Amino acid sequence: MKRVLTSLSAFLFMLLVVAVCSSKTLHIWQHISSLRLLHLIIYLPTLFAQDAVTIFLAYRLLRSRHGAFSALLNIVGSILCTLLFVATAVQFGFYIETGFEVDWLTGIRFMRNPSSLRILMSGSASVYRAGAVMVSAALLFRISIHIARIRGYLLPQMMLKMSTPVNSTQGIQGRHLSVPLPIVGLFAIILLQWTRPAIPYDHLSDSIPLAVMKALHQVQTSRRSVRQKNDIPARDDLYGLTWADGQPLPGLDCWLDNRGEMGAVANLSDTYPSLCDRHRHRYKPLDDPLKISNLDLDLLLPLQQTFRESAISITHIVLLTLESTRKDVFPIRQSSPIYDRILRSQEEDQRETLDRMLARLTPVAQKVTGETFTPQPEVGPGRYMGGITVDGAVTDSTYTVKSLLGSHCGVSPMPYDFLTEIDCDIYQPCIPHILNLFNRVKGYSSSPNSEFDVGPTDVHSRSWTSAFLQSVESYDWEQDIEIKQMGFHTLIAAETLNNETAKHYPPKSPWLGYLGYAETEIKPYLRDIINDAVQSKKRLFLSHLTSTTHHPWDLPPSFAKKEYMGSHDGMDHTHLNNYLNTVHFADQWLGEVLNSLDEAGITNETLVVIVGDHGYPFPEDTEAWGVTGNPHITAFQVPLVFRHPHLPRIQVSANASSMSILPTILDLLIQSGSLDQDDITIASALIKQYQGQSLLRPFRNIHDDRQGWNLAIVASGGSLLAISSAAVPYRLVIPLVKGYEYRFTNLDIDPAEVQPLVAWSLDDLRTAVHDKYDPEASSWVDKAAEVGEWWLQEQDRLWNIHGE
Repeated sequence: MKRVLTSLSAFLFMLLVVAVCSSKTLHIWQHISSLRLLHLIIYLPTLFAQDAVTIFLAYRLLRSRHGAFSALLNIVGSILCTLLFVATAVQFGFYIETGFEVDWLTGIRFMRNPSSLRILMSGSASVYRAGAVMVSAALLFRISIHIARIRGYLLPQMMLKMSTPVNSTQGIQGRHLSVPLPIVGLFAIILLQWTRPAIPYDHLSDSIPLAVMKALHQVQTSRRSVRQKNDIPARDDLYGLTWADGQPLPGLDCWLDNRGEMGAVANLSDTYPSLCDRHRHRYKPLDDPLKISNLDLDLLLPLQQTFRESAISITHIVLLTLESTRKDVFPIRQSSPIYDRILRSQEEDQRETLDRMLARLTPVAQKVTGETFTPQPEVGPGRYMGGITVDGAVTDSTYTVKSLLGSHCGVSPMPYDFLTEIDCDIYQPCIPHILNLFNRVKGYSSSPNSEFDVGPTDVHSRSWTSAFLQSVESYDWEQDIEIKQMGFHTLIAAETLNNETAKHYPPKSPWLGYLGYAETEIKPYLRDIINDAVQSKKRLFLSHLTSTTHHPWDLPPSFAKKEYMGSHDGMDHTHLNNYLNTVHFADQWLGEVLNSLDEAGITNETLVVIVGDHGYPFPEDTEAWGVTGNPHITAFQVPLVFRHPHLPRIQVSANASSMSILPTILDLLIQSGSLDQDDITIASALIKQYQGQSLLRPFRNIHDDRQGWNLAIVASGGSLLAISSAAVPYRLVIPLVKGYEYRFTNLDIDPAEVQPLVAWSLDDLRTAVHDKYDPEASSWVDKAAEVGEWWLQEQDRLWNIHGE
């Protein structure tokens, strides 16, 4: 029994050695492109110092001894070896699945969420494979050492017989020289560690147990120091209201004072309403050095003609948020980079067949946008026609629930992990808040079931109701709280579908992936909400988040999958092929949503806004794929369409963010005459308060020496900030925490970001940009970093993160 335990301890020790050394090797390899080779060679011993301590500690714990205390030490050592083995397997599994370095802080927080845990478990096969390789390596090393000991049993005696005799003086000198060598080596490592640069070598030297322990005990706090804001001169085009605390209606607390709603409307005539100027912690356009307004510009010429010559009625608004939908698949086109990647995966003789398949991949998106698969004239007139398609739109966050804040509320998300926004007040009113205000001014209750909500025949006098629909879970992501904070009256989610009291219980299709059901499961609820609004003569704001295009891209069993990707280029395209199939499914579902509007007879009076919550990088785009911690450009480029049958077909080139959605909706309601005079007064004051520009007017990339900055956070929110400008093709990514690098790309020269410049410090990146590009690009890096630092502090103020 003792021999068995000794062998087990020896194997566990060897497993720990394999795990610790391979973990550190992978850790260094993932940052090798940003390291200077000479510095790496010099400081390499210091990078393994913590690992050597870990191995020595495990060795002491696992040494065979006698007694209860020794047995306890053996148990502790065995547990340590097992935990480090599991952590290393997870590290390798995450790298195999995404190409990224695992963020232990984010990963541990994910594991506390059941839905998030299911996401992590989706990559468990890679973890098992990595673990199997480490176990095999440990067994191989253990067997090799055992064989070497057997075969070399007489080696020491043979060496004694063959050794050259030495005199006693030489032996004494040798012993005196050999004793200090470990001490000299230790002092050399200490000296190197003391003199090496903290960035990035402190991060690289972390042994895996230390990295995990730091994550377990780390509490995320604000990392930005208070900094005085930049003052800017007042501008006449930004007069209006700002928001503050402690007033009756959520989202509009600054405006609605004790004088009542009608008194508040009269207050709009003031140039500077004194009520709002007394409050703090809210957005004020006059104080925003990044604000660019285009409201003083005329409408786009086709819109001027349309609004002058014909009536456009917007009774209802539908906002469709398409999960993980990249711009280049809405619709897919022959001229897109993703088409080229698909083509390279197929044999040359398959091109004609492939083109026929891809032409039918996104037919509804083609009709909605007017962009066809082949470079041919637009498709003929039809019920999907009419609207504004924006080329160049980007999201404000690659984390879905955070991106909803930009599209629904016109605000930037907080630069902290996960949905921390639910602990704060949204600093601008969201679309439902504004519609609730329209109701209150008319004397309607904000409750959708109020006895006073009797729909009049005059559209302008009708009350608004709002609903948010999705077929996936909301509770585990705290999205149910977010939707309530946004002011929605109704939420339909997977929890609703599973509720035995639900009208259409039970679900008719199986659970997909780890999030919920296919969108088709909410179709009866969608119809009910639309029909109820029509029958009760109410105006409807319907927001719907799709989900099937989310990883792991599972489809209902009845949906026939196709093989869009081949294997001609030697790559495994399974993930991208699955994604393309879900894109086809989502396109069909979009057609069903539009059909529901047709069936209710409200197509010609409904504005449909379509936007992606974020894109999705694949291995075909970049070595590291997925959105978590990934700043690649394909994670940010999204479709954005404002569709109405009576609008002209317009293609707008604008590097706008999803924060422009709310101002554009308000502008459309005002210009189309879809509001009464009181509502127009309200909307005209509100539209000036938002950071985004209206896409009904020429988009200003630069104005009065100000660039149109886009700042976006990378999922899950607290690690990286992506900074770009509508005025130049540059992108800068800055780290918010240790362990991430600075990153720069020039989209004119490298639109697919195949060769980004990466560095561990802003100074090194600036130098690299100067050497590769020009002084102008290098100067822009400085300006962008300054803007980013100011923006981080401003978000803390706007969201009142310090609770002042």
